[in-house]
Amino acid sequence: MNWNDPSGFNLELGGRVNFHSEYGSYFVFNINPSYLVNKKFKLFANLSSAYRTPSLYQLFSEYGNKDLDPESGITGEAGVQYFSSNNKMTARAVVFARKVTDVIFFFYNPVNYTSQYINQDKQKDHGFELEASYKITSATTLKAFYTYTTGEITTRQAGKDTTYNNLLRRPKSSIGINLGSQVCKNFFISTNVMGAGERKDAYFDNTTFATVNTTLKSYVLWDIYAEYGFIKNKLKLFTDLRNITNSQYTEISGFNTLGFNGYGGILFSF
Repeated sequence: MNWNDPSGFNLELGGRVNFHSEYGSYFVFNINPSYLVNKKFKLFANLSSAYRTPSLYQLFSEYGNKDLDPESGITGEAGVQYFSSNNKMTARAVVFARKVTDVIFFFYNPVNYTSQYINQDKQKDHGFELEASYKITSATTLKAFYTYTTGEITTRQAGKDTTYNNLLRRPKSSIGINLGSQVCKNFFISTNVMGAGERKDAYFDNTTFATVNTTLKSYVLWDIYAEYGFIKNKLKLFTDLRNITNSQYTEISGFNTLGFNGYGGILFSF
């Protein structure tokens, strides 16, 4: 259902029911109200639910458990969006929180030495996001964003509940700036700078047979994209240069990342 009131109030409601022979029936919903004030400020909120089904391996492998329930989550967010009167600037600020229950966990029983997947953990995440876009000229636009995300899991260890930060490989802070310009009718160029903060990671050491926790360093990447059109822009030549400063960084422990690299090509539209 979608209701648009002339006063500026809008409401969207949705729901879905899924029936499944293994994990049963699940209902999910979405509630999204918003209110536009003087065509400049938009206040909005969203409350929605979701679920993630167990994989075939988690259900039917040698460690499988056919009685597993899907992981169920509910997410809420609220924010404000600004539109300038001359349509040159827009900005948005959003806060969000998510709670997931019945998180699937790989359980090892030290008494009978058996292992299987079970529903046990609880996950909580929250953060905020800032976005802004400004038209410097009719052909040049500057965009920027900043995101803060953190989360923790509650699990059971040695018969007691314990809670700790567990968002592996996800930075608490990430930031980006993009500048794009349609220099002329045929030529477009943009540049993008993106930075990611420190991230926690973990890997299995084949020598000690233990999980090793580590911290991945922050990094900054700078990219440039350009294209030029011919034959009324039906034929375009483009190039995409990435990691121009040849930053040395790690996304996953034990795996390499590309240094400076680029590619180009031809695009034709009939």
